[in-house]
Amino acid sequence: ILSGDYLLLERGADGSATSAVGQSYTSGLMDDSGETLRLLAPDRTQIDIANGNGGAWSHGRISPASSMERIYPTADADNNWVTNDQRHATIKDAAGNYLYGTPGERNWGDGVAYTPTPIPSLTPTPTTSLAVIINEVAWAGTAASSNDEWMELYNTTDYPVDLNGWTLVTSDGGLDVDLSGFIDAHAYYLLERTDDDTISDITADLIYTGSLSNDGEYLKLIDPNGKTVDTANYSGGDWDAGSSSPDFFSMERRGEVSDSVSAWISNTGVVRNGVDAENNDINGTPRQPNWAYTVTATPSPVPTRTPIAPTRTPTSYPFQAVVLNEVLPRPGHDWNQDGVVDVNDEFIEIINRGTSDVSLSGWYLQNLETSYRLPDVNLGAGERLALYRYTTYIALSDGGGTVRLLKTSGQIADVVTYTVVKTADRSWCRLPENGFWNTACFPTPDEENAGVGDFPALAEQQVRASCFVPDTAPDEVLLIECGLLGMQIYDAEFWDADNRPRYWLTGQTKYSTWFR
Repeated sequence: ILSGDYLLLERGADGSATSAVGQSYTSGLMDDSGETLRLLAPDRTQIDIANGNGGAWSHGRISPASSMERIYPTADADNNWVTNDQRHATIKDAAGNYLYGTPGERNWGDGVAYTPTPIPSLTPTPTTSLAVIINEVAWAGTAASSNDEWMELYNTTDYPVDLNGWTLVTSDGGLDVDLSGFIDAHAYYLLERTDDDTISDITADLIYTGSLSNDGEYLKLIDPNGKTVDTANYSGGDWDAGSSSPDFFSMERRGEVSDSVSAWISNTGVVRNGVDAENNDINGTPRQPNWAYTVTATPSPVPTRTPIAPTRTPTSYPFQAVVLNEVLPRPGHDWNQDGVVDVNDEFIEIINRGTSDVSLSGWYLQNLETSYRLPDVNLGAGERLALYRYTTYIALSDGGGTVRLLKTSGQIADVVTYTVVKTADRSWCRLPENGFWNTACFPTPDEENAGVGDFPALAEQQVRASCFVPDTAPDEVLLIECGLLGMQIYDAEFWDADNRPRYWLTGQTKYSTWFR
């Protein structure tokens, strides 16, 4: 290279990546998420370096494609580079678009009065709270690997934020990530653990090491001043949302709101994007607005207090104060008041039949598939706590099932096994509440249990508004009877036609029919 001259390298078979004349190379590809470039002498001595920290590129951008230019002929540092934001007047790329760069020419950044925006200093500008938020946390990983954890930040402001000098840490020190690069206004910053294959079709802004505990962590986003700009799961207990195997739901922020239990919602796959290392759909929204932004959060359950009627029938087992009180496997009414009648209206109710408060911290609800840790509340004497499927993710099958209540020690506090439920809004409950189970109750979440006959008019109205097909029916039946089509076919002969599978066992009407 002649003194004061440039050597242009272009990736391509004939050096035709741009209209400038350069020397071609065909092997290797720079990673958009960032890596370190080294210039070596023949004896492998390092002459120069670019992006020496190996993290995200400190400058340059993908759209519009813009180069990362050196400002001064001094040592590599993030603040010695600039993004070329001036379109070249003559040089074009292979598609005929004018370049944001100066190939074979003096750098635009070398000849202009330019102040990098912003460059961390010993006294950086204080950052306002929630300027950048922890927007999404996939603490359990993906279906491809539980080690493939990922997180997402979001810039809530109208200006770019320089993340150099920022850290994302957990209170126990298990995660300590040094951030780098910029996050544009109202843009996302994606962090993937260990490598960029975690979300295989979306490039990460930063690859990090360290892990998150599935039992819960307290995450903090800290600016260069040491100020905590945002937190996630501040209680440090179980994660406020998200799930592990088999669904691997991410924990999504429901808006630009302060961290709290109600600030997070699990992405259940209704809206999602991206695939994991094995091409499975990710139940999350990396680099995309959160599904949780459009969802109304279900308030944390609050115990209710009503008197427990005495009974003359003694129980045949040692008295247990906190027990299961009611289960509703097949709802026909909007019990959780979210505007729709669906499986999320299923609920399990707990009651304290004792005379003093009981802490539910560390207690669990379980069925054969799912385990849910109860909220950290004190259940007072006579209080009930109804927990909906939307909160617990415990599915109560219409075909029967078992629900267990476990104490902190893992000891079973109570268990109920119910059989086939053929009628909507027919719950299993203790009637009276300090007695035995009754199979013909009317749902009364957070209220005193009652038999079906106690609410005949209301029950009839709600059952008529529901779909009578069990949730254990074949998908074809559910779609036509209860789905978007809503045909409500009552004639069994329709399903017994020769060109359809024979689903019906007995009866000629839907009300008296059960499925194989």
